[in-house]
Amino acid sequence: MTPSPTWLSEKCLRKIFHLARLCGGEARVVGGMVRGLYLPHRYPRNSKPPITKLDIDVAISVPITEFAEAARAHGLAVYETGLSHGTVTVREADNQIEVTQLRTDHDHDGRHARIEPTKSWQADAERRDFTMNALYMDEAGNLYDPVGGLADLKEGRLRFIGDAGKRLAEDYLRLLRALRFRAEYPNLWMADSDRDALQAALEGLASLSVERIATELEKLCQGIGAEAMIAEMQALAVDRAVFGKNFILAADQMAKIRIIWPLLNFNERLALLLGKGQSVNAAVHLKLSRRDIKQAKRLAAGWPEEQLSMLGTQAWQQAVYILYPDAVFAYAEAVLAGLVAPDDARLRHIASFQLPRCPVRGGDVKTAFELTGNEIGAKLAQLEAMWVASNFTMTGEELLAAGGDE
Repeated sequence: MTPSPTWLSEKCLRKIFHLARLCGGEARVVGGMVRGLYLPHRYPRNSKPPITKLDIDVAISVPITEFAEAARAHGLAVYETGLSHGTVTVREADNQIEVTQLRTDHDHDGRHARIEPTKSWQADAERRDFTMNALYMDEAGNLYDPVGGLADLKEGRLRFIGDAGKRLAEDYLRLLRALRFRAEYPNLWMADSDRDALQAALEGLASLSVERIATELEKLCQGIGAEAMIAEMQALAVDRAVFGKNFILAADQMAKIRIIWPLLNFNERLALLLGKGQSVNAAVHLKLSRRDIKQAKRLAAGWPEEQLSMLGTQAWQQAVYILYPDAVFAYAEAVLAGLVAPDDARLRHIASFQLPRCPVRGGDVKTAFELTGNEIGAKLAQLEAMWVASNFTMTGEELLAAGGDE
């Protein structure tokens, strides 16, 4: 028995336990929070973990509508985020918890299934994907392991529940989830038969929504073992199945930017994997945000080698200013191109650099030089370039005086 984790005392979660009892059933935490008790750190230590709040999933043995009614009566905010699947989201203060009625899944088509409620914890466990995701914990901290997930975790094995091919055919997203979990927990391994099942299920990825694919790929890229799993994606041809082309970032190249990778966002990682010329296509294909697409266009435009090379010189601050807000990505590009050598201290400085503010503004230029329209912007750009070249030392008065001498 594992010592009770601190999150079991979370106020909102305690209310859910209580409400399930009031409804004549039981609630148990399942999924990530439970498996995380038995697995090591998931993310590189110099990166920002993608989850900053408690991400708790709870299974209950009572009808979801009955539970939702009781929760609302006790002052909890309840959102019907997946009622057709027996799921609601309960929110209190900053915490939200997904609550799902025990169920079985039938008539799968690779994306959807017909849902039937059940009161059997065993049946609920057997419809899940991996044994490590079918570990349940009650409010007293007692662990329930219906399908042998704990033994698999002790062996470091990621194992499908039952037949791997059948589990994948039920939901082809499980292919990407298998790779994602191994990126998050690099000590996990899969049997050759399960890996063969992944290969056989590749065509099923085409049936998935790009939003679901993007979510799994982003989590994979955040994992501490992302480098190995990207190589695995290449070996299995997952990259071609998803994007219609191969990743161009080979294993030896990934090693060169190992210290930089954790500081890149998903958009930037895709640009490196597919080539920055494909960054816009990738962002559009995966239906990323407008902000991501805008950045993808900047990345595709690129920068002169002279500016990239500056990141490895004493003029790196000037380069960061010019390359902002894509300086970390540009540093990765410079390393891959052999223009600079990777340096952890320099990377930290680039990532944390606070951009200084140019001491001359548009109004100053307009007044000093009696300019209008586009002339103001052109003169301001000229003065800003002079200020950057001075390593940000020239004052506003000096810039305006020098500008008048041009």
